[in-house]
Amino acid sequence: MVTISIISHNQNDMVNCLLSDLESFPEVGEIILTHNKPEQEIIIPSKLQSIVKIIHNTSEKGFGANHNSAFKYCSTPYFCILNPDIRIDNNPFSELLSALENDITFVVAPLVLNSQGGVEDSFRMFPTPWRLLKRKLNKSNLNQNTINTNYQWLAGMFLLFNADKYKQLKGLDEEFYMYCEDVDICMRINKSGGLVKLISSATVVHNAQRMSRKNIQHILWHIQSMIRLWRKYLN
Repeated sequence: MVTISIISHNQNDMVNCLLSDLESFPEVGEIILTHNKPEQEIIIPSKLQSIVKIIHNTSEKGFGANHNSAFKYCSTPYFCILNPDIRIDNNPFSELLSALENDITFVVAPLVLNSQGGVEDSFRMFPTPWRLLKRKLNKSNLNQNTINTNYQWLAGMFLLFNADKYKQLKGLDEEFYMYCEDVDICMRINKSGGLVKLISSATVVHNAQRMSRKNIQHILWHIQSMIRLWRKYLN
């Protein structure tokens, strides 16, 4: 069974859609829904009411702090970080859980598609300055035929962890704020000899918000997180 952590930032409509998707999946054992800002109460589908715990933050927290707080309530063998702007048409959990049966696999993720069906770059190598520049200059589109499993990190919109491994890692690094927590935890997994795996046969859809490209505060948080990441790993 899986405990799912969802963080809402005044995203009721998205959360309602996601909860509606999750109703259908028997692997979902618990849902921890965190309101990071004051907002209207979300109507929980009847099938999920007995397994949803709602947290109301008295002050806003970052991505890592919110999911680590949610993990304290995890009582299942698996812990899933899930963005509210994800939609799930076909159940990905069976394949993902099978991939986690390997003792050295710490975290898995499905292939993430955009709303037009294109493949998102939710799986990458470590983002060095040179790789970021190449990515900016190279606008070639990804496709499912060129995907392999040799990646160093998976994006944080959908990450399914072995809960014991997440605890062993002491969760996400809360010194990051909103960005690069996913890169950091995957790099720590790599350094420990563990595996991060993309399971391309399981797919979800991401209706991306891209706040780091629109909002000056998010842009600054992103830059600060990248600098912290490089200081931590490029030495």
